[in-house]
Amino acid sequence: MKRSIEIATLALLLFVSGTSYARGRVDRPERWKASAKTLVELRSFGLSDTRWQMLRYKGLRLAMTLYAWPMDSVSVIDIVGYVYNEHFREWRRFCLATARRVFDAKLELDAKRGMLRVVGTGNNDLRGKTILAWNLGAITNR
Repeated sequence: MKRSIEIATLALLLFVSGTSYARGRVDRPERWKASAKTLVELRSFGLSDTRWQMLRYKGLRLAMTLYAWPMDSVSVIDIVGYVYNEHFREWRRFCLATARRVFDAKLELDAKRGMLRVVGTGNNDLRGKTILAWNLGAITNR
């Protein structure tokens, strides 16, 4: 009897933890802070395998990352962007978004139109589609 209760308890624990994991719940560290004084500090916000892309557009200095959280059941990507504020001499976050079902993505800068887009590159129906876009004219460095 005691053995069957232990097995039932273990099965319930596995079910509960599995369903929250399957729903795509991600326990993120409080990494993506609102501002950073230096580029070194900004890069320390991400996890060890975070890749930052540095972009320039009409006097704006942007730092962007697309961080894919390692999960089994669902694709979760954090899209994080910072702009360097000239007046306060610090990096300020202008974007923090989460996308699901993207699997992989890339940043595209259209300097002619002043648009920055996140485009899906995964092997699903979002491949080649715009996931998120910014009009860079709406972002200021002052």
